[in-house]
Amino acid sequence: MAQNVGVLRQFLDAYPATQNDIARKLGINYTSFSRKLNGERKFTIEEALKLAELLQINYTDFKQIWGNDLKNYD
Repeated sequence: MAQNVGVLRQFLDAYPATQNDIARKLGINYTSFSRKLNGERKFTIEEALKLAELLQINYTDFKQIWGNDLKNYD
């Protein structure tokens, strides 16, 4: 798992909504969101970008969290 979940969790903890609310805003269910947070599945590029916008994650932190570990649906 290349995702730096610790950094991502810091942003999630500071956000005033539940993980279920965040999952809904990403257009996925809570189970999928949880699996992605736990590294069982990868975030898509679109999900990562939406999450970064929602949590106001800057480019440097975005690269630290995801690096090259995103699933691309070409």
